[in-house]
Amino acid sequence: MHRSTCSHATAFPWHYRCMIVVLCFLPVFLSASTDRCHAQGSNFHACLLLHAEAGVVTSCDPVRSVRCWYCWPPGPAPNTTVPPNSEITVFLFASTEGCYLHLFGVQTALAWDPSWKLLGSSWDCQRNQLCATVPQEPGGARHGTIATVFDCAVGNSSEVIGRLYFRTGASGCLRQVQSEYPFGTHVLDCELLSNDFERSFEARVGSVCVDEQGYDGCWFTGPVQDSSWGQIKAHFPEGN
Repeated sequence: MHRSTCSHATAFPWHYRCMIVVLCFLPVFLSASTDRCHAQGSNFHACLLLHAEAGVVTSCDPVRSVRCWYCWPPGPAPNTTVPPNSEITVFLFASTEGCYLHLFGVQTALAWDPSWKLLGSSWDCQRNQLCATVPQEPGGARHGTIATVFDCAVGNSSEVIGRLYFRTGASGCLRQVQSEYPFGTHVLDCELLSNDFERSFEARVGSVCVDEQGYDGCWFTGPVQDSSWGQIKAHFPEGN
């Protein structure tokens, strides 16, 4: 039996916990009424991918690289098919259509078939990573929520957020659902603006299934417009 590991907010002094709450939630609440927050943030059309590998993977680096096809160079999409009655590791990735993340935090929820067993999870793939809550049985919109923040991650097309360990059942899937926690499923950028997942939710979250194709989560809305590309380039030094 594995256990879930992450530096938990409640393990820190009360004043530090208050700071975490302010950083994670207050800016999102205050900016929720602005078009800038609701429409964009820095992580354009962010997606949350699930990639499965056989056995127990203790590293934050999957055995094979994962990259959505719309970023260059394109790489293999997430593996979304798993065998029945087997131990697997599922990586949670954040990715973005703009191919350059500015990522400070992630909140999503996971739901799995009743025949699956959650063995544990590890949320240590980002620097100074803290968790407000981690997935636990029986999963779903509340018990399956992961809410985590970390040092700002900048520049990559995708980032590994953490790993979940399951023993699969005879059938069924692991899927993402809207979290019941405040602001639902969303990601935070480095300016503490929220990209929520209300729009096209099912297209922007990955799933993993037994003996059938899950969904890779690599959602693409179309060519990047000049205005969006200008916003993306503005985050990086000239010449990169």
